[in-house]
Amino acid sequence: MPHVEPPSRRYGNVDQSRLRVEPDTYCYKSLNDNRPSAVYVAREARNRSIDCQWERSLTLTPKSLGMLAAAGSAALLLGALVFQALGYAPCAMCIWQRYPHAIAIGMGAMLLFALPILPILIIGALSALSTSALGVFHTGVERGWWEGPTSCTGSGLDISQMSVSELLPSASSSASTLVLCDEVVWELLTLSMASWNAILSGVLACLWLVAIAKSLKVRWRGVADVF
Repeated sequence: MPHVEPPSRRYGNVDQSRLRVEPDTYCYKSLNDNRPSAVYVAREARNRSIDCQWERSLTLTPKSLGMLAAAGSAALLLGALVFQALGYAPCAMCIWQRYPHAIAIGMGAMLLFALPILPILIIGALSALSTSALGVFHTGVERGWWEGPTSCTGSGLDISQMSVSELLPSASSSASTLVLCDEVVWELLTLSMASWNAILSGVLACLWLVAIAKSLKVRWRGVADVF
């Protein structure tokens, strides 16, 4: 049997730790070559590609964030309609807070089509901010922090000038048409429906704003690549 010299004599000063590395984890062309083999490079590139695809799948795109915010508006609007069906008649300011949610839902539906995303996201954010601001204002009216519209508050109504049909429920409706904006008809954790709408709509507005920021980031990245 021919005599075989140890690797240290054949290749000179070699890092012995490389000799203990498994071939499947790190393959060198030779023991004294610091460059990884083509097989290792291809394997690492494939692994990085899989990791990037997984991270992208977990990261919401601007369009996904906008649609998520629109779904939140749809849930809030549906909840308001359910409360109305249960007998909690809305006041005028409650109705005002529903219109921006309807606009936000429309913006979310428009994101399903091949349309410019940024204008849709901006309109959705303004809608969510509007209904949140209305909720804050309505909360202040309910708690007596400031005066509300005279058309739907107790301080602005002149009952002596109202007809019997306006004061009493109609035969076709189970709820009275006289709903004051400064009276709280339902609470959860000491917060009224207007307060909850202000808080939750603020969260939805943050989603819209994050979507706008991501969309702008993609736009500026494309401009930077051009220059």
